[in-house]
Amino acid sequence: MKRILIIPSWFKDSKSPSAGTFFEEEARLMSRVYNISLFIMERYWADEGIDLEIPFIRKEDKGLFEFIVSFPQWHDKSIEENLKIQCSYAEKALTAILKEYDAAWDLVHAYATFPAGCIGKRFSEILHIPYVITEHFGPFCPDFAHSMLVKEAMKDALEKANAVLCVSSHLRQQILMQNINCNPIVVGNFVNNRIFKLAPNSIHSPVRLLTVAYFPSYIKDIDNLLSSLEFLKDNKVAFHLTLIGGGELKGGFTKSNKLISKIESYHLQQNVTVIGSCTRKEMAQHMKRCDIYVSSSIAETFGVCICEAMLCGKPVVLTKNGGSEDFVNANNSFVVEVHNPRQLATGIMRVIKRYRTYEPRKIRESILKSYGDTAFLRRISNLYETVLE
Repeated sequence: MKRILIIPSWFKDSKSPSAGTFFEEEARLMSRVYNISLFIMERYWADEGIDLEIPFIRKEDKGLFEFIVSFPQWHDKSIEENLKIQCSYAEKALTAILKEYDAAWDLVHAYATFPAGCIGKRFSEILHIPYVITEHFGPFCPDFAHSMLVKEAMKDALEKANAVLCVSSHLRQQILMQNINCNPIVVGNFVNNRIFKLAPNSIHSPVRLLTVAYFPSYIKDIDNLLSSLEFLKDNKVAFHLTLIGGGELKGGFTKSNKLISKIESYHLQQNVTVIGSCTRKEMAQHMKRCDIYVSSSIAETFGVCICEAMLCGKPVVLTKNGGSEDFVNANNSFVVEVHNPRQLATGIMRVIKRYRTYEPRKIRESILKSYGDTAFLRRISNLYETVLE
C-alpha cells in the first residue's frame, strides 16, 4: 500500500470545531486505498524571545496517523519572517518524526500552496519523493495577499510540483492568470455523502432558509443577503433564516458577534437566528431541516456547503460566484448576479413558487456523481498513480 503524507495549510484549533474538517474527511476517504499520514501545524502566538528548539510533536491515531506540530508565530513579525520560522519548525519536526517513528512515504500532498505547498516542496527535496499541491484558496492573487518574497516561494512550489490540482475551473483560471508555469487539473472537493443524506421534499411555513459563513468577510456579502431579506418582508414572504457563522475566529459564538449588530440594523431579529459554530453532524441536521440553501458570496473557489445542501436534496439560490459554476444547473439551483439583493430575493421567491418541481434525488445525484466518495476517490487515485509511475 502506497504511503502518502498530507500537509494541510489549516492550523489545528480546538476552539474551532469545524476548521479544516473537510481535508480530514478527504484523508479518511483516501485511507481506503492508501496508507495516509497527516502533518498538522498547530500555531501559537509567542513572545519575542523564544528560541527555535525542536518543536513539540504529539501523535494521534484516530484511524489516521496525525503528527501535530506546535510552532510559534509573532504578531509583530513580517509574513516572511513568520513563514521562515514555520518552515524551520516543519523541517525539524520532520527530522524528529523520521527518527522517532521510523516513518517513510512515497508522496507528499499539500493542501493549498501557502504555506503547505512551500513546506511540501522542501519535504519532497529532503525525502527524495514527488509532491502534489491542491489549491483551495481564492481569489488566487499572491501579489494582493502576500509579499513578493512569498509570491516567489508560492510560484516556485507550484512550478516544481509533480502535479497541481485545484477545486474548480474558476480557480484554475485564476492561477493561470498569475503567469505561473503549471497546468492545474480540476478535481473539485470531496463532499461527504455519508454524513449529508437525502431529506424529504417538503416546504415549511415560514420557509426555512439556511446559509453558512464561518468567516463572514466582505466576500460572503452578508449585507447583500440581509438586504434581500428586507425585500422578502416587503413582499409578505414568511421566512426564517438560520445563519451559521461568525464564531470560528473567536472560538465560539458570543452576543457581541458582529453579525448580531448587523441583523439588528436591518430589523431582522425575529427572522434570523445566528449559530456561531457547530459540529459536522449538527451541520448535516441543519442542512436536512432547511427548505432552501442561500449563498450570497461574491466569490467561491468551490462551494462545499452548497454541495452539502444539494446532497440533502435541497434546492439552492446562489450568486454567480465562479467556483460553483461547475455543478449548478436549472434543476438544482437558481443563479443570480452578485451584489444584487433584489435579484437574490426574487430568486428565493421563484424557488418557493416552484418548490414541488425540484426532485431531491436528482439534486443529490448531480453532486454525488462528481464529488461523492466513489467518484472523488477514483479521480485522486488515478492522479496519484500517474505521479508515482
